[in-house]
Amino acid sequence: MRIARSGDEIAFDEPLRFETPAIFEEGIKEIKSAVTALAGGEKILGMVGGIAGTLDEANTTLVNSTHLPQWIGKPLKKQLEKIFETDILIENDSALAGLGEAHCGAGKDSEIVAYITVSTGVGGARIIKGVLDQSRFGFEPGHQIITAGGAHCLECDTVKAQHTSLKSLDDIISGTAVERRFGRKPYDIPQHDPLWNQLAYLLAVGLNNTTVHWSPDVVILGGSMILGDPSIPMVDIERFFNNIVTIFPKKPLLRKANLKDSGGLYGARILLKQQYGI
Repeated sequence: MRIARSGDEIAFDEPLRFETPAIFEEGIKEIKSAVTALAGGEKILGMVGGIAGTLDEANTTLVNSTHLPQWIGKPLKKQLEKIFETDILIENDSALAGLGEAHCGAGKDSEIVAYITVSTGVGGARIIKGVLDQSRFGFEPGHQIITAGGAHCLECDTVKAQHTSLKSLDDIISGTAVERRFGRKPYDIPQHDPLWNQLAYLLAVGLNNTTVHWSPDVVILGGSMILGDPSIPMVDIERFFNNIVTIFPKKPLLRKANLKDSGGLYGARILLKQQYGI
């Protein structure tokens, strides 16, 4: 978790960083303590927070999350507004990182930006002319199905077996998936291991889907599996991507995110200005 204070500009002070508690109530206490310390007794004019997972239609409550299951269904927005007595916006964390990159990072010269993060999970968002694209429940590009096994053969399998053969991008290339599949943390796998090339191909398949669905000017890739060391090689992603994407006369640019782990804070500050003018 990263929490920062900002004044009138997009810039913000050095963030406080700490591990996100698995228990909702403990997380609220940590947020209260950090925000109170950063505010230093001054009135808080507005807040924006990002969280990993799917939010309800009103962006008040987490309804689905692989990494924070004990936060699901809890009154996140209501609790924070009660504590801090100010307007609070809640958004998906990847969407905020994408918004930050669209304004201040690798997408600031593009009108239609697709942001994909590959870290413990896979997330992302679409940003058009500096504004998060409209959606009913946010964006979940990590949950696109990229392998179907035998599910295409309705006579060959039971419905249950068909369903279990479906694998999403998150199921295959996220850091969590790599550890589950191979029994090693991604940072313990040497860069020369062929696995990284395989992950590049599978990511390129997912980026093809992103491209044909969203038709962006640029696809920005972030997260520890892209920006870390070792990482999924950008040169391999681009090579596979250029071979796979053939439907359009011009392919979107592929770029690494350049705001690192502060993209979400930039995005939060921008959303605060867009929504509340502060």
